[in-house]
Parts: sequence; C-alpha cells; structure tokens
Amino acid sequence: MQEPFRKKQISPRGLNKTQAANYIGVSAGLFERMIQQGLMPSARQIASRKVWDIQELDRAFDDLPHVNGEAFNHSEGAFSDFV
Repeated sequence: MQEPFRKKQISPRGLNKTQAANYIGVSAGLFERMIQQGLMPSARQIASRKVWDIQELDRAFDDLPHVNGEAFNHSEGAFSDFV
C-alpha cells in the first residue's frame, strides 16, 4: 500500500522580526536593542518587508558571549570522547 501524499515542509530562510526574536530566544524588544548594539544583524529588504536571514542569525548567536565569559570548546565538551 502506498503512503498517502504528504507535502514537504519548507523551512524558511528569512524570518520576520517576531520570528527572528523567537528563533534566538528573546523578546522582540530585546531583539531590537541587540540590533542597535550590533549584537544581531539588521534586516534585509524584500519589497516592503524586513526579513532576517537565519544563517546570519546563527552566526551572530554563535558570537554571543557565554555566561562565564569563556567560549565553548567543542573538543573539550561532554561528548569529546565521541569525536
């Protein structure tokens, strides 16, 4: 028996401001302040829409400091035995 037809879900590359804030785990207000401080990228313009690129958000998030000020070293992490 054939499996019923299912539409493939497409993950968006661009997010609106609320979605971008949710993606990195902060409120829209804090996200706006992070943009102003240069901690998060500014939006891209698509017609009249402002859209944040997920790949740019990922890079900016990776650059955020850790609570203890130290960067995470993947080779010394909890799963280093599996690498």
